[in-house]
Amino acid sequence: MVKKRAIRIITEILDLKDVKVLSQRLHNEIGIIFQTESIKSYSVCPNCGTKSEKLHQNHRHIVSQLAVSVSVPPN
Repeated sequence: MVKKRAIRIITEILDLKDVKVLSQRLHNEIGIIFQTESIKSYSVCPNCGTKSEKLHQNHRHIVSQLAVSVSVPPN
């Protein structure tokens, strides 16, 4: 199990708007799998623009490559 501090750091590194990482695991031959959730208590329908606080669908998304840029301060 990954510690809360590590999960918080992963959330910051991924820098996905309004999303936090709940857990992560390394899966052989696939890569790192993240379980995430929205920080917001509502969502807006991309089709009609209606705001809702109810969960209508739960999707799984596969991201094959995620560009990550980390700046390291000089010594």
